[in-house]
Amino acid sequence: MIVREATREDLYGITALWYELAVFHEQYGEQYRLAAGARENYFRYLNTLLADPTNFLILAEEHGEVLGFCHGMLLTRPPIFTITRLGFISELGVRASHRRQGIGQALLRAILEWFEKNGVELVEIANAQENEIARNFWSSQGFVPYMERRAFWLNR
Repeated sequence: MIVREATREDLYGITALWYELAVFHEQYGEQYRLAAGARENYFRYLNTLLADPTNFLILAEEHGEVLGFCHGMLLTRPPIFTITRLGFISELGVRASHRRQGIGQALLRAILEWFEKNGVELVEIANAQENEIARNFWSSQGFVPYMERRAFWLNR
């Protein structure tokens, strides 16, 4: 298995895996329900990331098969905080058949190294509160809760 930066040729495989994971998340509520054309729109979104130096898209592959992927981005907080350079991991997913084999850890190590090279001090993630697999993974990697996000539905 190798971890490397994604190229345009990898986007079909990454999109297919993302779609598998996104469909899995639909069970957690309507806020995760996919719109018509979600797969195609995600593919187009990934294309824009490749040209943006504040984004980093990597994958884990074996024999040409995408086993996992990770997307990280650089964020800047207002200068009212001592830590202004922030990293955010918006996606980290591993094919269900290949979990618990160190792929997620390898992707995380690579994205954290990229963040460090880019002057990041603090890295954040967000995951579905109901997703116990994700919560357990992030905790096992040393990520700790420090902020709670809440949702409020308008017009209901």
